Amino acid sequence: MRSFITRCRLHRCQRSFAQDKSGATAIEYALIASGVSVAIVGALTMLGTQIMVVFYDKLNNLF
Repeated sequence: MRSFITRCRLHRCQRSFAQDKSGATAIEYALIASGVSVAIVGALTMLGTQIMVVFYDKLNNLF
């Protein structure tokens, strides 16, 4: 009888673990955030010198 109850509890625990989607959601958000950060780094790498020149020109005009 005890083994039957233990198996039922184990089966219920396995079922709830399999249906839990919170870990998958966290991984999806991490993948989205990493993709956005790669896009930002790529854009800043391509436009970095142009942005720097614009900011330095503005700073030189202030002083």
